[in-house]
Amino acid sequence: MILLTKQFDELYQKIIDFNTRNYEKNCLDEYLYYRFKILTNPKFTNNSVFAVQKDEIIGQLLMLPTFIKLGDKEVVCNWGMDYIVIPEHRLGPVGTGILRNATKGVNHLGYGLGRESLKIHNMLGINVISYYNLCIWLSTRGYLRLPTAFRQKRSEKLNTEALKFPDRVNGFQRVYDAKFRKVIYDDIPYIQPYRGEDYIRNRFFYKSNRYFVYVNNDNYQNIYFVIRPVLFKGLNIMLLVDYRYNGEAYREFVGILNSVKSLAKILKMDGVITMSSLKTLSKTLNWMGFIPYKRREIVSNFLNKMDVNKSNGIIITLADSDGEFYFSRNEWSYT
Repeated sequence: MILLTKQFDELYQKIIDFNTRNYEKNCLDEYLYYRFKILTNPKFTNNSVFAVQKDEIIGQLLMLPTFIKLGDKEVVCNWGMDYIVIPEHRLGPVGTGILRNATKGVNHLGYGLGRESLKIHNMLGINVISYYNLCIWLSTRGYLRLPTAFRQKRSEKLNTEALKFPDRVNGFQRVYDAKFRKVIYDDIPYIQPYRGEDYIRNRFFYKSNRYFVYVNNDNYQNIYFVIRPVLFKGLNIMLLVDYRYNGEAYREFVGILNSVKSLAKILKMDGVITMSSLKTLSKTLNWMGFIPYKRREIVSNFLNKMDVNKSNGIIITLADSDGEFYFSRNEWSYT
């Protein structure tokens, strides 16, 4: 008999063990913090679902709660992530049952789904509402290293403590806590996930030398970007994890990209990778020399393409859901 349950607290250790077995362990401390501490936030109801057979977990869908701004309304929703069923049960009804149970009566968002996962989502009325691109820019150093980089061992790590990040770059200055953030949503017309001070603090300042946050000198609280050095397929890459801006997207986003590229050059990195879910930003990235290398779907059961079009798009970054963490695919390596 297979039981579907949301009893997170009772299964806590078994959930940790299940995820440890099924995902890469190269950043387990970060995995546990992000997926489990934030999932137990008392402001939200847990909607994660686990399939249990003979007292063992055989599948799960973790639901990461958040808010989004939709027009003038703030809506509670959940990012679906780590949707997995053990191989011997993948041809049965377990996966469909988990997803149906987790999303029933719950506002759901997801992105970066595999092909089979996307089929199951569509079958249950969780449809594609938009797309995003992952884009890469390579420095001259990066292009020169490209032929040999892919042959490096992926287990190698990038030592971020050895990198000396400047306190200022172009019109931005580095900050060491989340107090700079005085708004929870930005003055942009798009559907946007929550970005209050508590989010910034919990997401980016829980460990030193993990993330590096820079804010604009002239508009201190609103224009910012977050970067993280990683090893990507043998290349030393600056990951642009998160960003926000106000007003004219082109001018302010170009300023962010120029500053990140400057940091990459100062620190002798091979390039920059980031994510864009807006057509205007994707065009700007292309103009700035970024090449799209992956295009994937964004899905939802409470938003549709008309909602997205009316709002001029939905802005998501690698900081949303688990976009930054590629444990099962071993694409990123961290310190």
